[in-house]
Amino acid sequence: MKKLIDLCGKLLMVLFLTILLFGLVAWGIGDILRNSAPDTVATVGSTPVTKQEYDRTVNNSSQQISLQLPEDVREKILNYIKRSSLQQLINQKLIFNEAEKLGILVDGAEIIKNEYLTIPSFTKEKLQNYITNEGGEKFFLEKIEKEKQSQILESAIISLVPYTDHGYNSLYSFEKQVRNIVLLEINNDQNLEARKPAESEIREFYEKNKNSFLSEETRSFSYVVISEKSVRGYLEQDGSEKIDIAQGFNRVISEMLDMLAAEKSLEEIVEQLKLEIVLVNNFSIESSSDSKNLPKIDGLLETVFSQDEGIVSDLLENESGDLYAFTRVDSISGRRVRALDEVRPQVEKLWAEQERTKKLGELAKKISESLLESKKTIDEVASEYNLKTSNIEKIYRDYPDLPQGFLNEIFKINVDGFTNPYKVSSGGYLIAKVTRINENKKIDELEKLELKVNIQEQLQQEILSQYLSYLSSKYRVKADVQADEKENE
Repeated sequence: MKKLIDLCGKLLMVLFLTILLFGLVAWGIGDILRNSAPDTVATVGSTPVTKQEYDRTVNNSSQQISLQLPEDVREKILNYIKRSSLQQLINQKLIFNEAEKLGILVDGAEIIKNEYLTIPSFTKEKLQNYITNEGGEKFFLEKIEKEKQSQILESAIISLVPYTDHGYNSLYSFEKQVRNIVLLEINNDQNLEARKPAESEIREFYEKNKNSFLSEETRSFSYVVISEKSVRGYLEQDGSEKIDIAQGFNRVISEMLDMLAAEKSLEEIVEQLKLEIVLVNNFSIESSSDSKNLPKIDGLLETVFSQDEGIVSDLLENESGDLYAFTRVDSISGRRVRALDEVRPQVEKLWAEQERTKKLGELAKKISESLLESKKTIDEVASEYNLKTSNIEKIYRDYPDLPQGFLNEIFKINVDGFTNPYKVSSGGYLIAKVTRINENKKIDELEKLELKVNIQEQLQQEILSQYLSYLSSKYRVKADVQADEKENE
């Protein structure tokens, strides 16, 4: 019940909230009335949008931008605020001008008495502060009178929402319809007659899809592994067999780093330290089988494919700390279009898949035409093509087991109607026949009210938008683009 009451309150506030959507900048038009700021960023008819009120509107909105956001994001948000603030002020002046031209009469003193002073938190002291801030009672009264005139005009415009309670009930019933269908599925694994492509078809397919047959970038590289075995071999030849293996690792690695710093080549280093250099030619990321022979060091391939040619990498290490490596890229070969003979099996497979997709589409179209033109039932037509149907009851608009696009098609047709073939992501097709439409007799007042509120808000915003567009053509709007762009710099 509380939720229902809240929604009723929301419905009553729709008009007021929509007014505020294009409404007035609170307590911000005194400068216009006094013409105290000669600089303008736009004019609506003869009414200026002053730079002072524009700056104030932008500043009020931009205070909400979090300083924790990246600078480029804050800049984009600020530019959006500047553009929307200018449009907001232009819309405001359009309503002001039209309300004044229509001669909508209001009394500022009565507004204060009957509206402002009826708010418990709005004291006479606050009222006096507002009057002082606006430059005196005369300017304050002019301001609130203009605001009230605009609100009256906007309320009159958006009250033109055309729906009646009967219309909302009908729309609710339509939205809550459920339908029974017979579903015919043409699966991607449907048995279709296959044929062998002619050589000319293969070549034509290859030429049209060359970009699908690009080779990966390949790299030839060298690597040197420092393992316990290689360290012990070095220590034996150096006559230092008694040195601890950990110290041996440190010694070999330190000497290698010193020689690299001295710009010695990898070949010179491995010869002096009695290590082994391994060459890998034309390696690509696709060569997963080739990677089995590489040292089990995380990040080795990532390093190779991010290195510049001729540069020796930093020291790489495995997780257990008993295997180390250095890599060097010797040459890089860019991507290229593979010759047809290199990719013929792949081309033939893709051609066959395309041909199958084409035949499935033709089959779906043929079945659809048969359903529409013959007097046979959907089950009889399905049987002719060795297909099966299924009966599904109580399909609703967001039924989870069918694609949303297909559901939209189902709810467009009447009883005994058929959908067009609908292609699904698997490559197959769906066709449905609507056998029954069940109107929802039970009305959920809460859901109906939610629907009503949403539709009213959308219609009111659209009506007001169209009205502002009309006013823009009636009162010449001229924006000072240079001033606005200057603010955006």
